[in-house]
Amino acid sequence: MASLVFCRYPDLLEPMFYPCLQQDSDIRSSRMSSIFTVALHVSRNLPSVQCKVSFYSHVMLAVFFWCCHHNFTVRLYARQLLILLWEETRGEVPSLYPMLGEVVNHMKNSR
Repeated sequence: MASLVFCRYPDLLEPMFYPCLQQDSDIRSSRMSSIFTVALHVSRNLPSVQCKVSFYSHVMLAVFFWCCHHNFTVRLYARQLLILLWEETRGEVPSLYPMLGEVVNHMKNSR
């Protein structure tokens, strides 16, 4: 439901969704996996390229940060989300973070 709302009203991402990605505390891994799932669905269903560029610029670095979290499950979900988001940006959205490409390629090759 949340992903549908965010796709329909992308202006709500800034005040309601992006702060959830920035919080770093001892949270339950199930909460972050749900947030990552919403991020994946939103990334695939945003209406315009401009919305996608804004979304990727906010989410990619936040997800990269979560790849270093102390909880293994959170790291695993963040790693997979980062790989999927990176693959979605190819050809559709200009490469926002060229240095991230090497990291993601290394992640994909070490599965």
